[in-house]
Amino acid sequence: MSQKATDRLVRSALPTQQLHKIDLDEAPNNELASDPEQYQIKFPAITSDFEVCYVEAEPGDELVAHDWHTHLPGFYQIIVNLEGKMVQHYEDADGNQKEVEVGPGEVLYNPGGLKNAVQVVGDETNVHLAMMPTLHNSRLDTLVGEDETFADGRQNKLEASFRYESATDQVLSKDEDSVTTYE
Repeated sequence: MSQKATDRLVRSALPTQQLHKIDLDEAPNNELASDPEQYQIKFPAITSDFEVCYVEAEPGDELVAHDWHTHLPGFYQIIVNLEGKMVQHYEDADGNQKEVEVGPGEVLYNPGGLKNAVQVVGDETNVHLAMMPTLHNSRLDTLVGEDETFADGRQNKLEASFRYESATDQVLSKDEDSVTTYE
């Protein structure tokens, strides 16, 4: 088979090749903070595999609806700090409270099950991206009772610019104000 024929065969098996560009300025803000006007939390993309969260906050802001929270065991995060500084407060395995300062250009890995709180420090606006797996109802949720702030219940409450199902290669929804599609 010629290279041209091979390329044609491969392309015929792939999903429609589309790019989706998301304008963060137009993306919807989510009301996950105790004061939603206080800072921006945007989910530009949520797929069946992972979520991307964009956060922009001012010094002194605490970045959750409650000070301390515990992630489900499978809910790890990779945080890429783009501007400003933040402090990740956390509890170690012995219950001791500790903290790590994260500055521009630094990446932080938060393991699943981490009890933590995030605070913006310094005198500059903090901008960071958080990437994490999309959670589906886990065995833990089933055993202890479904908590709608996590897993599928959580997913349905988040406003996302772009939602995609990887298994079926389908765009589930896209915000016309913030998403441009290219073929």
